[in-house]
Amino acid sequence: MLKRILAAAAAVTMLGFNAFSAGAAVYGDYEYIGSTFYMSADVTKYNGSAESVTVPSYFGDFKVTKLTNTFYKNKTVKNVVIPETVTELASGVFNGCSELLSVTLPSGISKMDDLTFYECTKLESITIPGGVTEIAKNAFGRCRALKTVTIPKSVTSIGYQAFQSCSDLAKLSIGGGVTEIGTKAFTECNSLKKVTVPGNVKTIGSNAFESCKVLATVNIKKGTSEIGAEAFKACPALTDVTLPDSIKSVGDRAFVNCKNLTEIYIPASVTNIGDHAFGFGYYNSTYTKYPLTICCARGSAAEAYAKQYGFACNYYSGIAGDANADGHVNMKDVTTVQRYINGWTVEISIQAADLNGNNTVNMKDLASLQRLVNGWEA
Repeated sequence: MLKRILAAAAAVTMLGFNAFSAGAAVYGDYEYIGSTFYMSADVTKYNGSAESVTVPSYFGDFKVTKLTNTFYKNKTVKNVVIPETVTELASGVFNGCSELLSVTLPSGISKMDDLTFYECTKLESITIPGGVTEIAKNAFGRCRALKTVTIPKSVTSIGYQAFQSCSDLAKLSIGGGVTEIGTKAFTECNSLKKVTVPGNVKTIGSNAFESCKVLATVNIKKGTSEIGAEAFKACPALTDVTLPDSIKSVGDRAFVNCKNLTEIYIPASVTNIGDHAFGFGYYNSTYTKYPLTICCARGSAAEAYAKQYGFACNYYSGIAGDANADGHVNMKDVTTVQRYINGWTVEISIQAADLNGNNTVNMKDLASLQRLVNGWEA
């Protein structure tokens, strides 16, 4: 009995792929490889000339479950509907479809693979299904007409150059499930004005938002711990950056060539600041210092960075009235505020000295501080 079983197994092995595959076949305008074991079809090529294409769910008895090089470098197709039976899109399935305008994706796919829509230069919008967990490298690279991207909360990883050179991308929503934004993920997105990085993102990769020419506002939520080297390099319109107190490391040249970033608050949680991370231009292998005020705590890495490179410090304190940011409220703070109001050059925490909250330090704040020091109601 055992010999008969082994002989049967050997026969199946000798038959190899053909035992479970119908091999290459044609169904209408499509070439495919069918599996008789799974009764499924991998669509390898579309040979038609239609501008609008709806891929069938079945090729005869074979369920269509995967697209491989189906539309690779196709120059005529404009609109594609992919059936719900499809659970996998292989690398480069729409790579170089220069006329592609829209694609309806099935809900069952879990990954935007490498080069899925690379250089689909007329693709204006895409709805990423809620089951997708990964957007791989160059998945949407050079989709220059892509205007809006919403990344669902199911996605945990945005890969290398995933949206590189999407020059018309003006609206970006990153879902709360993303934990990593890869290297050069959004570099050269030259219509992007504002970015909010959710707190689940632990690492913003190197060069992630490099050369985003109109990017003005970056809001990084609490939870993010690392900003990679050159992450926001060459963002000349950048004026407003919010760093949460979860940030621990800012890489080399993270904000180099951001000439309009004239003030930055760096929380005390930051323990590592890379070379020339803030306040410098870098051209022709030469650094140029930009005007910059660093808001920092005494004894922090940010203070050390400011002193190393000679930047102005605006000290901050979490204690109302602690104008010199030494952790105490006393007559030293009164003296600091008096000197500041009289035009002296002093190290002062504007945030702590501005007791009436009107974004300026004046005689009213001095009077309130004197009352506070004397134990009166300020």
